[in-house]
Order: sequence, then structure tokens, then C-alpha cells
Amino acid sequence: MTSVAGFPSSEAVANRAGHTAVRRLRNCSRKLLAAAVAVLFVAAQAFALPPQSSAAKDIVGDWDGTLRAGRNELHLVVHITRDSHGFLTATMDSIDEDAMGIPITEITFADSKLTFSADSIQGNYQGQANSDLTSISGSWAQAGNTLPLNLKRAAPAAKPDQKSDK
Repeated sequence: MTSVAGFPSSEAVANRAGHTAVRRLRNCSRKLLAAAVAVLFVAAQAFALPPQSSAAKDIVGDWDGTLRAGRNELHLVVHITRDSHGFLTATMDSIDEDAMGIPITEITFADSKLTFSADSIQGNYQGQANSDLTSISGSWAQAGNTLPLNLKRAAPAAKPDQKSDK
């Protein structure tokens, strides 16, 4: 594919230029792919962190409240803990209905706002914690009704007496 006088033909030049363009495109594609992987890695790390603020550890504990609907009262206890990955988890007890361990399917605490949902009973809660995290003023919504539900931090459970009977 050489032309007269030892110069490459226009076809050979075009072919070589095409290969160069393809090589550049591949290098650019590799760099773009590497950058995209790096961005995805950083984003995955950010989303792998617990969504709660650093103050969320203070929300962990038992919270008591009374749901009032007319003359009826339901005493509730919300048990908030952390799983092994640092995410908040919770269950709820409805003491008067003898319904214990109702799973809380979603819970968040950020900017002093607590929200959680209990899908099994189609209810959800939204509340605002006070500055020292001893109470939360909020509301419970279920079956089309919204009622006030204020939660107070429960006193730590008394440890069993470890004295032996001798």
C-alpha cells in the first residue's frame, strides 16, 4: 500500500488515522470508565453509612407514651436499638392490647425528628425530640386517623437482683 516514491497511499494514511482514533477512543473510554467506577465507589461508601445523624445514638432506648382516643387509652412502648451495622431498628409494644414486639419496618432520626412506620399495623409516627432527648412530641397516624402521641424516655429497667439465696 505504498504509492510512488515510497510515500504511503492515501488509503494507508486513512487506515492508520482510523486506528489512532480508535485507540484514543478506547483510552478515553477506559479513563471514563475508571472515573465512573471511582465515583460509584465513593457514592456507595456514602450510602453505606447509617442515615441517622451522630446524635442518633442518644435516641436509643425505651420510650413510653399513651395514645388517647376519646375515653380509650393505649399504653405504648417503643424500643429503639442499633443493629450490628449501626442502623436504627425498633419494635413497639401495645401494653393494653397485649401486642408485644410489633416490628417497626422503617425508622429514622435526624435533626431531632423521629419518624417510623409499622407496616404490619399500617401505622406511622412523626415527632420532634426536645434538646436533651428526654421527650418527643408527635403524632400517630393509622387507619385514616391522626392522634397526638408524646413519648417520654423510659427509666432504665432495673437489673435483676444477683444475690443468691443461701
